[in-house]
Amino acid sequence: MMDRIYIVDLEVMSLIGVYAEERDAKQLLVVNVALGCDLRTAGASDRLEDTVDYHQLEQRILRLAEQSEAELIETLAEQIAALALEDARVVETVVRIDKPGALDAAKGAAVEIVRAR
Repeated sequence: MMDRIYIVDLEVMSLIGVYAEERDAKQLLVVNVALGCDLRTAGASDRLEDTVDYHQLEQRILRLAEQSEAELIETLAEQIAALALEDARVVETVVRIDKPGALDAAKGAAVEIVRAR
C-alpha cells in the first residue's frame, strides 16, 4: 500500500470550455490531487525537504489554471498530473477536476485521471 498526500478541493479560476459563451470569462473549477509517494523518511526526520512540498505544488497549480486557455478539463488534468510527477518522489498521481454548473440538470461535471511513472 502506498502513502498519499492530498490537496483537497482547491478552488481555481480558469478560462475553460469549448463553447463561445464559456470563453468569455474564467470559471470556477475544483481540483483534487492525490500524490502516491513513500512518506517514511519525512515521518522519521520531520523535515520538509524529505517530503513533497504540497504548498509549492498548490501554488504551481493555481498559476497553471490561471494562465491556462485549455478547452477541456481533461487537458488541464493532464497538465496538473505532469506538474505532480515532476517531483521524483511522486510515483503516482490522481487528479480530479470538477466543473460546477457545467450541466443543466446535474451539480457539475468532472474528470479523474490516474498517471504513474
